[in-house]
Amino acid sequence: MILATGWIKFWEAVLVLGFGSFALLVLIVIPLGARDILRLFKKLDSNSVQPKEPQD
Repeated sequence: MILATGWIKFWEAVLVLGFGSFALLVLIVIPLGARDILRLFKKLDSNSVQPKEPQD
């Protein structure tokens, strides 16, 4: 029975570490990705506003 308890504790630790690292990754990736998307839209908007010079 002691062996089973050890394995249960091991997998609990793996589960907690897995969910914890996933949560940390989400907290980092979502804000940085949103910032990049906002930059992209700003760049696209600024390019569409400027009139193009006529070519001779």
